[in-house]
Amino acid sequence: MNRFLSGLVAVSFLVMASSLPNYSCISGTNNVAASSQVPYALSLLSLIDPSYDDSDQPVSTTYDYPAAAVYSLIPSGAAAISAGGDHDCVLMNSGGVKCWGENDFGGVGNGSINSRNDPIDVTGLSSGVQSVSAGGFHTCALMNSGTVKCWGLNKYGQLGDGTTDDRHAPVDVLNASRVISVSAGGNHTCLLMNNSQVWCFGRNRDGQLGDGSSDDKTQPVITSLGVSVKQVVTGIYHSCALANNGAVKCWGDNISSEIGDGTNTDQPTPVDVQRLAGVKEISSRSGFHTCALLESGAVKCWGWNGFGQLGDGTFKDRSTPVDVAGLSDVTSISAGAYHTCALLSSGKMKCWGKNTLGELANGAHETTTKPSDVMGISSVVAISAGGYAASPDVDDTCVLMDKGAVKCWGFALTDY
Repeated sequence: MNRFLSGLVAVSFLVMASSLPNYSCISGTNNVAASSQVPYALSLLSLIDPSYDDSDQPVSTTYDYPAAAVYSLIPSGAAAISAGGDHDCVLMNSGGVKCWGENDFGGVGNGSINSRNDPIDVTGLSSGVQSVSAGGFHTCALMNSGTVKCWGLNKYGQLGDGTTDDRHAPVDVLNASRVISVSAGGNHTCLLMNNSQVWCFGRNRDGQLGDGSSDDKTQPVITSLGVSVKQVVTGIYHSCALANNGAVKCWGDNISSEIGDGTNTDQPTPVDVQRLAGVKEISSRSGFHTCALLESGAVKCWGWNGFGQLGDGTFKDRSTPVDVAGLSDVTSISAGAYHTCALLSSGKMKCWGKNTLGELANGAHETTTKPSDVMGISSVVAISAGGYAASPDVDDTCVLMDKGAVKCWGFALTDY
């Protein structure tokens, strides 16, 4: 068992369920704004044991770290980046995939369960990959053939191979063909098909598969959308789809209003996100909130706001979309578990939310409820904010640079 999991056994990190006091860091030199209410305790048990009920548990932000380093993980040749919960992955120009980080369940995909400081080739995926999505503890790759392969934690069937056996190297998702995109969530996975349908599999306790049931599925089942869609994203316990007409539908867990329908009621089938239209792109990287990039270049977010990750200047959860303060000219967004980032047309970035690990790269460690400039990083072509990692002391941000380099900061899982 590595340092990360040992720490989880020793102590459970909780977000204080109170209204906005400040907590002094261990060093006594910095203060971190507290979370409001966290929907589930950030405990590994909540992801791998269906009998473990961790609702209404709070996460301590009373810790401090030195200034975050920027790690240069890939010097050149990268085509896309996906920051997961406990590991990160990169699609190379060659069509191969490299991953690194926590690997107790095989999410790195190199055939072992040894954690990796540096990127390593995923077994059997040296070419032919079109895109990659790193989830909480598993990873999926879309092949050029339109098929999908997944690996890592499979407790709920999130690998889609018809079993609940963890896989340390890629396996085929059953009955997955003519797929055009894949999104790996906290413990479920969704596929967008070439006929605009969405198919999902894995954990379904909160209805995040969208088939009207609460039964886990070990292979893909169709989501009852009723409209044609062009993008699907997966949170920790919910999912959302962007329709061709620019509207958004979400389904699944709604304890922190991540569905965006104005309620806190779970939805086992898709419902419309309220007060939202003209959407260009959506993002939810295995977290408890969702963000939408509008055609105008503005951004709206909704859901859990315990670290200010909605960017509206508050820590208040929002059941319908709210404007991210002061943002325009945005070309892409990434809503991680605890923070959110936006890429501007200039190639520069702004991030907001949790910052105790330096994941905002703004020269400080204070939680930020409005967008702040990322320092020392420019010429960015793609961004990825880290997903749910079972503990808030594992969180990072990764970027793809204009010459194919990949850089990450925060806790980039390179300290094993």
